[in-house]
Amino acid sequence: MKNTRTIGYILCVLATISFCHIFIFSKKAMETSTLEQFCLYWFGFSFILNGFTMRLTNSRKNIKTIIIHNYKVLIVLGVLEIIISTMLFSAIHFIPNAAVSGMLGNLFPIFTAIFGVTLLKEKLYKKEYIGLVAAFVGILITSFPDNMVISDLLNKGTVLMVGHCLIAAFETILIKTKINKIPPLVLNTNRAIFLLIYAICSMFYTNTPWAISIETLKNIAIGAFIGPFLAINLVYYSLKYMDASRATVIQSSKGLVLILCTYLYWGEVPKLYQVLGGVTTLLGLVYMTWVEVRMKRLELKIK
Repeated sequence: MKNTRTIGYILCVLATISFCHIFIFSKKAMETSTLEQFCLYWFGFSFILNGFTMRLTNSRKNIKTIIIHNYKVLIVLGVLEIIISTMLFSAIHFIPNAAVSGMLGNLFPIFTAIFGVTLLKEKLYKKEYIGLVAAFVGILITSFPDNMVISDLLNKGTVLMVGHCLIAAFETILIKTKINKIPPLVLNTNRAIFLLIYAICSMFYTNTPWAISIETLKNIAIGAFIGPFLAINLVYYSLKYMDASRATVIQSSKGLVLILCTYLYWGEVPKLYQVLGGVTTLLGLVYMTWVEVRMKRLELKIK
């Protein structure tokens, strides 16, 4: 039990670090490509990487059986991914301040934690809620835009972003319930297929040219390996070993890691409130982990 919990935490932390590097390479790639071009090659590489890895595992017969028995769930998850992506991009389009989109996006781990406790009956010890609240407060402080005005929130983009977070949280809970029946690699490949189809349809709908520069393609390839392939698979595998509520709280600390990455890559010095928010998040996560380990040990002694 202890070993599986440790594996879950390690995978979750690695996924969080990987997610932060997505911003770096996607930012570079999107400076020289349209959104439609970016999504096409981003999810195209993801599909190729997942498909190649699946072929290397030599378990195609088992995978075919899994797909046949779970095709309805895979279709639902694929459609949810398209809805989630559409709502996200639409919200970003309608919200004038990009930083506000990032702040509202932090509702995702909050909704996931609520769904995990209420729908999956995941057990959080009473003292863990102190760390949970501290972590969420730190996340909000870290991502709070210093130039935000109330009018930035009063538009349909806010509704779309909240809806995006709700549906994404529900999808996470659904994946958690099926993670022992459907391998993470199958889930990720399914995700890549549906989003690739969505990207291709967007290319035709907007009549966007398919050609991009080699440098852009290189940045997308590196980012796709780190993001849709590595990070997403790590997230799915972490759900095999730990509760969805705890996993998403850890993953939401990526803002703290991102601050460190932007400083190392671009020399951007974080603001004082961002540092304080990051420290608060870190302390909240450490406290949650400490409480969980301590309570598990007490329970084992009692048994």
